[in-house]
Amino acid sequence: MDAETLERYTSVSAITIFAALHGWLGWLIVLYCISMGTDWLTGTILAIKNKEWSSSRAREGLWHKCGTVFS
Repeated sequence: MDAETLERYTSVSAITIFAALHGWLGWLIVLYCISMGTDWLTGTILAIKNKEWSSSRAREGLWHKCGTVFS
């Protein structure tokens, strides 16, 4: 087994154990993190494609996303 495969198995196992220990709330947290990561990734790709990527705008968006946890 190569290192990349082992790394994938380890990360998936860690996420699964976290979610299993915390029940439905754990899965909700995992889904929330996946959704936020996907949103960030697609936004970054689109901004790079349109040649309008800005680190200050990206930081502002990330702060806004982190704020959704507390609202």
